[in-house]
Amino acid sequence: MSERCTTRACTLLLIFLVSIMSPLASAGSVESEESQAFTFTPVFADLDNFVPSDSHPYMLPDSDEALYSATRMMKNTWIDHGMPGVDIATSPQSMTSGRACTPYNEGDSATVPTSGGSIDVTVEKTTSTAAFMVQSGRTLSSTVLNNWASTWDSTVYPTLMTYFGKDYFDGRGIAAPDVDNNCQIEVIIYAIDGAYNIGGYFSPGMSASR
Repeated sequence: MSERCTTRACTLLLIFLVSIMSPLASAGSVESEESQAFTFTPVFADLDNFVPSDSHPYMLPDSDEALYSATRMMKNTWIDHGMPGVDIATSPQSMTSGRACTPYNEGDSATVPTSGGSIDVTVEKTTSTAAFMVQSGRTLSSTVLNNWASTWDSTVYPTLMTYFGKDYFDGRGIAAPDVDNNCQIEVIIYAIDGAYNIGGYFSPGMSASR
């Protein structure tokens, strides 16, 4: 983004563009046995909404011109439009006939492992992709649980699937691993204080079983 391009800056950009296009121009045609049709949904950002202070500046030597990247604005616009092109499963029941999903329901009880031993939990809130489980004897207000569930569905899960999701060909589309066949990620809330009062910890081995 710039009002005027200096001679050196324009030369650098021209060399960069030529270097990108050269392999495409010299490459031979590749014939495929099967032709695939892809549907492309364009999303357009309004440059009137561009804010340089919220964007990444490019560092051009020997130039007084300010050049900014519009990538962040374009990405946010794409997210605001519902991230077209990203296939995210929205229901644990969206599966093939060869796979049975048994999601948790609110009120269900379960026993989950922790570093200090297993604890009993109760499912206090569910969404299409998560089950929020609270340690027995502990309480959380419905307002807190509803806010967490809303943020999970609208922001956390779609973002995770965009970067880390995978199609396991089980009818869920782009989704997380599901080794226990409940089509939900289990979020456990319980009284915990890690070593040196750090307030929590991450235990990667638990994901192998649930």
